[in-house]
Amino acid sequence: IRPGDTYEDEDFHIATLPSRHAIVGMCGRLTDRSTGVVIGFTGDTGPRPALAEVFSDADLLIHEASIPPGTPDSELRGDHSRATDAAKVAREAGVKRLRLIHLREAHRVESLAAARAIFPETELATEGQRITLPRRPDRR
Repeated sequence: IRPGDTYEDEDFHIATLPSRHAIVGMCGRLTDRSTGVVIGFTGDTGPRPALAEVFSDADLLIHEASIPPGTPDSELRGDHSRATDAAKVAREAGVKRLRLIHLREAHRVESLAAARAIFPETELATEGQRITLPRRPDRR
């Protein structure tokens, strides 16, 4: 599967779009057909207006946040995001939960606080973490 492709079988539907990064990557929306659960994910990517539409109403959004939250727009290279960028996508998309990934230790606490000020249901993802997402009511 390449950025921009879709994949589906009887269990899953995956829609992707290219990330905004110097190295080819993708962002995507995975839907579990049996539960209706929707998970959105980004690899390394700069802010993109299209992300909120792709992640609309997702149960979980996993979004990179490698740039410190206080970094001015004028200093962004465009290929990575701040936690505040991720939180704005989550809020605009109406997702239920946001997990931040790819943060540097030096700004983890500050990034989490800045994101929560915009989207309170934000947490830092941890390696090996398991998250149980409830079946959507229309899939019982």
